[in-house]
Amino acid sequence: MTSAAIFGSGVGIWDGRVQFHLSREELLSALEAVRKARFGGMPARLGEEAEPLSIRGKMTVTIGQSTKGVVQLESGPQSEDLSALAETLLALSQRRAREGVSAESLSDALAKVAAGRLAPEVLELVLVRRKENMKDSEGEDGSMLRVEGREARAWVFRRGSGYGASHRLRLTDKDTLQLAALLRASDPADLPPNLYAAQYTDLRVEILQWSRDIQARRSLGVTPRTHGARQEAFDRMDQGLRRLAERVLQDGRTETGQEDDPGE
Repeated sequence: MTSAAIFGSGVGIWDGRVQFHLSREELLSALEAVRKARFGGMPARLGEEAEPLSIRGKMTVTIGQSTKGVVQLESGPQSEDLSALAETLLALSQRRAREGVSAESLSDALAKVAAGRLAPEVLELVLVRRKENMKDSEGEDGSMLRVEGREARAWVFRRGSGYGASHRLRLTDKDTLQLAALLRASDPADLPPNLYAAQYTDLRVEILQWSRDIQARRSLGVTPRTHGARQEAFDRMDQGLRRLAERVLQDGRTETGQEDDPGE
């Protein structure tokens, strides 16, 4: 499927590959199109289920903590209003994407975020930590940090009860530039997929169509010195992300009714 994501700042992502920008007038026009289509009153699923289940398209709108999603199935009645709305938003996004910014690699994407050429909205990051040995453990047994553009969320994990309440913190421009600089300095694309860490550590960094998954843990044949300078680069990045997670847990707004397992 062709995709477009539009943020309240006017930043958009076309087909997961190109960042574009809408003017204030274009953004307001897009919101007016959503209102006129009565998107908020549409059912969550349109069409009829069939085997195999096939989706023609879907659209989601989020304002604050409220989210509305609509899926159009291939079979059964088709919504002309939803189709026209999707075509309007996709056409607008595609036009602006012709003048957009892309990246040739994850390293190039991080450099462009750090330089301000790519907006923070294109950056996604998930970091999961778990104690290697949970026997007789006290306090927290792990944590998760999730960064989506300008928002960071963090959870504490405890054995037996799972993830606790979500804490959400809005990142400033300075925060996002510092985060991009931290990631760029460590260059995740150049790191080995398996490094050393005292805790089970899983990291995923994604910008546009580029991503990198890194695992670090105690494993046979891997010591804190096995990968030399690249291990040191990971350790610096890991420490910086740990400080960010602690800050989100301390200063972030506690949310209620969060998902049962934020790791899924």
